[in-house]
Amino acid sequence: MGAGGAIYVASLAVLVAACDGERGAPPAPAPRQQRVTDATGPQGHGRTVRRLLRSGPEAAKNLRATAECVGTPPVGVAHLRWRPSRAGPQRVDVTLLRFTAGDFQSSRLLRRARNRLDWRRVSGEAIHHWRVLTRVRKRWITSRIAEFTGPGCVGADYTRK
Repeated sequence: MGAGGAIYVASLAVLVAACDGERGAPPAPAPRQQRVTDATGPQGHGRTVRRLLRSGPEAAKNLRATAECVGTPPVGVAHLRWRPSRAGPQRVDVTLLRFTAGDFQSSRLLRRARNRLDWRRVSGEAIHHWRVLTRVRKRWITSRIAEFTGPGCVGADYTRK
């Protein structure tokens, strides 16, 4: 192998190591309490006013998701399911980043017994992180964070919001 080939292999190894460190590393633990956005706006955006408490007996459990393309032109939809605690009203938060970045979208408030939501704001084949928040005694209790990968919908218009 020539010098050019050795440089290419070394560069490729550095790139793979960097990607593995970014994608393969476990997510950083969320703080016990963090600022969250209260979902009051039309798209689930609102003002930061509440504290979020980490998972407990009042948290939703058993989060699972499937994603598919529906309609013509095809649009990605994620079918989110969970076991609610029934302790209070709920909402679902979804992000492409980590929730600590504060960049996420929220559903409208959901009934305490609700156990599913079809999320229609899917971004291509990106990995989406999601959680269910349950309102208990003026505080939001969060579930564990789950993830799903958006479907690759051929012919989809990902510029729509």
